[in-house]
Amino acid sequence: MAPVIAVFQPPIVPRFSMGVGMNRVGKLRAAILVGTTLLAACGGGGSEGGVASTPPPPVTYTKIADMTGNRTFQTGGVTYTSTPSGLSDGTTQNYGNGVTLAYNAAADSYTVTAPTGPTVVFLFGATPTVTNVSGMTQTFGPADQAPSLLLSNSVTYVKTNGDTRDQLTLIAPGGSVPLSYTVLGVWSTIALSAESGTFRVAVGGAPTLASDMPKTGTANYTIGVGGNAILTQTPGISGTVSVPVTVLSNSTFSGSVTNADAIAYPPGGGPVTTVYSLAGNSSGTFSANFATGAITTTLVLAGTALGQSGVPTSFGTFNGAGTLTSGGPGYTGTLTGVQAPSSGSFSGAFFGPQAVETAFAYFLSGPNFSAAGGVGGVKQ
Repeated sequence: MAPVIAVFQPPIVPRFSMGVGMNRVGKLRAAILVGTTLLAACGGGGSEGGVASTPPPPVTYTKIADMTGNRTFQTGGVTYTSTPSGLSDGTTQNYGNGVTLAYNAAADSYTVTAPTGPTVVFLFGATPTVTNVSGMTQTFGPADQAPSLLLSNSVTYVKTNGDTRDQLTLIAPGGSVPLSYTVLGVWSTIALSAESGTFRVAVGGAPTLASDMPKTGTANYTIGVGGNAILTQTPGISGTVSVPVTVLSNSTFSGSVTNADAIAYPPGGGPVTTVYSLAGNSSGTFSANFATGAITTTLVLAGTALGQSGVPTSFGTFNGAGTLTSGGPGYTGTLTGVQAPSSGSFSGAFFGPQAVETAFAYFLSGPNFSAAGGVGGVKQ
């Protein structure tokens, strides 16, 4: 999605063209990136008389919009570094090992804690330094809330300390892909002067319990694809030329050379980096084989340059294959470009009763191309 607040380019924040199906933004204050609220309990045991034990009641999940109170929740997703030239150092975090988010109802605040991961660049004064983000923590309160330029179903917080800017955006998808148990979030830590930072794309919600995960059969999901892509291109005219060259006695040349590679740059030209929004122009598929644990997804990415319209630029198809985490709702996998030599990874989970919903974050990198974002889906 487009930058929440355009401090630098490229700020990669996933964008979801899903609309808003219900009034969830207010509820986000009480239940963003939430875990399961269980309202069921196990039944009692049998008696010596041979009476069968009472089966446990069905598992009940609380929807995002209905959750209240203090909560501490886990997520899964991807972490990467963003610089003016592109994205790099992408890593995945399994569900339960991603960003931890704690909501304090009395203070109406969120405290986010980074998992063990790569480093984030800070710029204090004029000297850049590198700080490890492992265990890094930040708290966002009502005073940090900023106007959200993303979607009506999102809320954004910004906290600036000198040259370092932390931003938290929480998104509750809805509309054409109506999700009730799933949310997505982005937490970035940016060195403003260096135009660089670490981004963490996380997916959370009311995760499907291991006991409630389907054990047989397959399922297809209708998904919405969001995110941003960065493409570096070299403007100018390239091709072959023929030049007359002759060797003279004074070591100068004349005559001709044919089929020589040449490129002409415009004045002040050179590589140009463009950020594209993928929402609204990208699509994909997602399926799960619950018997084997196999996850299959396809992302067809296309987008328009931020702030522009017109014919979308196609970035090709990316095929993904992954596996379910044993004993839980999470999964991870890899992505491979079909048309271009790009590759990446994804990490997500299933949410709600019987894995009715799913979401994952992804990262892609290749020659002159990189992308990151999130995907949300509902079972067909």
